[in-house]
Amino acid sequence: MYQRILILLLLGIISATITAWPLSVKEQGDRAYQKKEYDRAAELYEQQLKENPSADVYYNLGNTYFRLKQWGKSVLNYERALYLEPNHEDAQCNLSIVNRRLIDRFTPRGKTFLTKWITTTMNAKSIKGWVDISFSCLLFVIGFIILFRNSVSSFWRKSAFVGGAFVFVGFLLSSFFAFILRNQYENNNRAVVIAEVKTFSNPTEKSFSDIVLHEGTTVEIVERLQDIWLCAKLPDDKIVWLKKESIEEVAVLSKSKCNK
Repeated sequence: MYQRILILLLLGIISATITAWPLSVKEQGDRAYQKKEYDRAAELYEQQLKENPSADVYYNLGNTYFRLKQWGKSVLNYERALYLEPNHEDAQCNLSIVNRRLIDRFTPRGKTFLTKWITTTMNAKSIKGWVDISFSCLLFVIGFIILFRNSVSSFWRKSAFVGGAFVFVGFLLSSFFAFILRNQYENNNRAVVIAEVKTFSNPTEKSFSDIVLHEGTTVEIVERLQDIWLCAKLPDDKIVWLKKESIEEVAVLSKSKCNK
């Protein structure tokens, strides 16, 4: 009898201790997000990122700004999640969703059918997806080599040779796509437009161009001037100048300082 009372008392103390244990900033942000208090959640996630940047928190912040319909900040934080963790498939998926809601649409110029096909195919999967395909192809190549070396029949030897050659090409392509995608994220010069902004044809105040960029558009920085101006390449390969304060860069911190 006394043992049961003691056990119940201990369980009550443990339960009360767990309940009273203070939540981390991220956990508070998660709870606010679940309660649909998105402004509060964004504030808490921003605070957490100042203390300990991580891909998952950037991803959560991207989701929060998506709920607030702030497309520019949503894109920026998904991009930062991918900068820290290029294999973050959820961030890749949600980034593609928010990109469909953006105003600006660009058509790449001067690209051949083959180049367009390669780009489309490469972006169809994440880095992890291409690595998995590459590894699977490698296993098949090894299997075909074993079959070729141990087969007596000329039919099976020819089949193993053709199959091995075909799968080896798949191995090379998938490895190439994974390498290119990772290189794009690691050498990140991208920046995101947070609010509608005018562009310039030259780094001078009076050289306004006809191009207006809207929130969420991602550009590639190709040159910096006097810590004021940025020369940017648009997705359609056009070159414009922007003031530095009009956009936010994706790679704002070193990966080595981040706890993934």
